[in-house]
Amino acid sequence: MKRRTFLQTSTLGLAGLGLPAGASSLMQQQEGIQAWFRQITDAVQARRKPNLSGCPPQLTELILETDTFLAGRGFERESNGAFFCADGNTCFYPLLLRRATAGLSDFLVPVFNRQPDGTWKRLAVLNGYQLEALGRAASALAEQPIPPHELLLPAGPSPADGSTYQTLRGAVTTKTQLQYGSAQTEITIYSDQQIIFTENYRSRHTLCSTPIGNA
Repeated sequence: MKRRTFLQTSTLGLAGLGLPAGASSLMQQQEGIQAWFRQITDAVQARRKPNLSGCPPQLTELILETDTFLAGRGFERESNGAFFCADGNTCFYPLLLRRATAGLSDFLVPVFNRQPDGTWKRLAVLNGYQLEALGRAASALAEQPIPPHELLLPAGPSPADGSTYQTLRGAVTTKTQLQYGSAQTEITIYSDQQIIFTENYRSRHTLCSTPIGNA
C-alpha cells in the first residue's frame, strides 16, 4: 500500500503548522525537524484542528497541563490547534524550543490516546531524535499493508517506558547516543513480537541550527 498523502495539498509551511509569520527566522533553523514532523503527519493521515474547541474537556485539561509543564523548560506552542488521526483516537501537536539566539532548535511532540472507556492519556512526548527516526521508518514502511499509525504512534493504556512505547500493533524503541558533537540513533519497530524495521544511523538532528549529513 503506497503511503497516503492527505496533507500534500495543504499548506504545511508556517501556516500548516499553525506558526505565525514572525516565527519564520526560527523555523528556517529547523527545517529538518519540520520536515520529519510533516512526514509523520502525512504518513498517518492526520487532520489539523485549528483550535481545541469541541475537544473533550479531559483532553483539553491534559493538553493545558502538558503545555504548562513544558513551557517551564522552554518549549511553547504557536497555536491552539492539534493534529488528530486514527479515527480521532490519537492527538498530537508540536511545541517549539525558543532559544534560537543560543543556536538551539528543537520540537517536542506530546502524544495523547483515547482509551476504550473514552478517557484520554498522555502516552509519550517525542523529541527531535525520535521524530527523525520515525520519519525514516515511515518512508521504509510505506508499502506495508498495516496503517502507519498502528505501527508508529503510541497507543494503548501504558505510557512510554524509557526508550520504548507501545503501539496498536506492537512497540517502537529508539535510542540515541551523543558523542563528540554527533548523535547515533537506533530505531526498532516490532509488530506481532517480530522486528519489521530496524536502522542504526548517524542523526542529522544535533539540537543546533546547522544539521549535519548522514555518515
